[in-house]
Amino acid sequence: MKTFSDFSQVMQQQVIPLRKEKPDWIRLDGLIGVGNRAVFAFFKYKGKKWRIHSDTHFRMLFKAYEYIQTGRDPFLIAKTAGDNQCLVLIPELAERPKFIYIYLVK
Repeated sequence: MKTFSDFSQVMQQQVIPLRKEKPDWIRLDGLIGVGNRAVFAFFKYKGKKWRIHSDTHFRMLFKAYEYIQTGRDPFLIAKTAGDNQCLVLIPELAERPKFIYIYLVK
């Protein structure tokens, strides 16, 4: 699977076309209510490789993308309960549940 140079490239080449093709989907995988750790895409962020899981919601990705369009960084690096690094949205964009599942590739 290709690794995109940044998050915006993932949005432009993978997420936006999928959203146009499947406008009724809430998540990248089209499912509802179940976890899905399948990798949707890889991208680089701050010199590291990250993976977006397929249970991520379109709405959260578009929130991040729109924020990037203003020249600002929508992400914070955080840790999961299992001590893995993940990207979360900055507090002004974040929601609970988070609905965005991006993890560091080790």
